[in-house]
Amino acid sequence: MTTPALPKNRMDLIYKLEGSAIDEGVDVFRLSPLLLSIGQLIQESQQIAHPEGHELSVNIKPFEKGSFVMELSVFAQDNFHQLLEFINSDGVKEIKELLEWIGIIGGVTGVSAGGVIGIYKFLKGQPKRHEETEKGDIKIFSKDGNSMTVNKKTFALFQNNNIQQSIYNIYGDFLGHSGIEKVSSYIKSEPKTKTEVIKEDVAYFNPANAIFGETAENVKKNITTVFLNPKRGSWEGEPDNWSFRKGAGEIVKATIKDREFLNKIKSGEIRLAQGDLLEVTLVEIQVVEKDGQVNSKNEIINVLNYKKAPIQRSLLTPDEKT
Repeated sequence: MTTPALPKNRMDLIYKLEGSAIDEGVDVFRLSPLLLSIGQLIQESQQIAHPEGHELSVNIKPFEKGSFVMELSVFAQDNFHQLLEFINSDGVKEIKELLEWIGIIGGVTGVSAGGVIGIYKFLKGQPKRHEETEKGDIKIFSKDGNSMTVNKKTFALFQNNNIQQSIYNIYGDFLGHSGIEKVSSYIKSEPKTKTEVIKEDVAYFNPANAIFGETAENVKKNITTVFLNPKRGSWEGEPDNWSFRKGAGEIVKATIKDREFLNKIKSGEIRLAQGDLLEVTLVEIQVVEKDGQVNSKNEIINVLNYKKAPIQRSLLTPDEKT
């Protein structure tokens, strides 16, 4: 039986990279993680904002030199007639609303203005505090005392670790490369929805700048790029309980936030050995508790490079002692 064609009633999103490096061509090994992160950002945002809603599928095709069109098609999980009903009602409106909450497109008015990306740009660093308004929205305060108000859906996306990491991957990390100066995105049929992220915004799209429940006065962050040798980890690609050797005699325990790297561990594509070398972005977070005690935690937000040891000594085991 022939599967019916998908309805043409879908939303096309332009995601455009600008700069001299784009004119010269983009390395596929840099572009592929970018496209994957865009799809993950949209799909996971849908799950958070509409947990009972339909799954979104993201198709990407070349559009013009230096840009890409992302075609969003909404798929019902089981029944094609449910898909038609969803798209013919408010489904496309729901997709547009979701993209506005993320901040990939503009055009939102009121308490959702700017989306998650707008929050990062407004804060320019770590938030000071937040509070709920009488209407049920969330007011976020920056370090200088200014505030902006967003709805609870946008705030929930801003708090989610996976959303933070995906935004960093498609904006902060990519714009950090030389020759890429700006990223713009908008609905193909509605140019007025265009938003832009420039290179100067890079520092603000770090996941460590979305820590809530802790004020800027009692939290310190140290973000560095370091080399590590793996010591202990999870065969199943779990993010917690990892340890690494950082120089002679120094052990670093950390949580890995890079989902692409964890998926490669889980699939067996990468099988770490103690002599392997990882270049990572490491965030050390220190929190001063109310009793004056200092607690520290480490997060690896991005595995930049992985180099296998010339000679395998011994593979990691989940129960290896630290």
